[in-house]
Amino acid sequence: MSRKHRYVGKVKFKVKTTAKQKQAVDNIVSGKFKSVAAAVRDAGYSDKVAKSASQNVLPARGIEVYLELLDKKAQRQFNLCLKDKVMEVYLDGLDATKRVRVGKRSFMDVDHLARKAFADRFSEFFGWTKETPPQQQAQQYNFFMFSKVKRDTFNEKFKEFLKGMRG
Repeated sequence: MSRKHRYVGKVKFKVKTTAKQKQAVDNIVSGKFKSVAAAVRDAGYSDKVAKSASQNVLPARGIEVYLELLDKKAQRQFNLCLKDKVMEVYLDGLDATKRVRVGKRSFMDVDHLARKAFADRFSEFFGWTKETPPQQQAQQYNFFMFSKVKRDTFNEKFKEFLKGMRG
């Protein structure tokens, strides 16, 4: 657990990062979740708290302490602050490539799926795109629920329609 001190008046308090706070930050930084709410919910917070995570969870002092710790780690390991390192990873993701094998030869080629995933995440992060509700799956029309006579009549009319479109 991360610890820092906080002063209230002249009284000194130790601030501890809780396991939930640590997991929430790790989830957000990982980029594996489509939203902050989903990352916070996965860390063990309730739906109600997760929906307003930006106001209730993220401003907590424990989160701040943990982010400071991660920032120091990033500076030691990468010689970059945490924000710059995250930005670098996303920018690298926009240039993602993959090894493609054709017969006995292999070469590096553009990884369009990875680039799209990074671009989508990037644009969501900056608020350039709005979340769209999931679309309903199109249902295939059941043509066989009609009698053979009705199907044949439809097919004849459709053939006439297509002939009219050509000529």
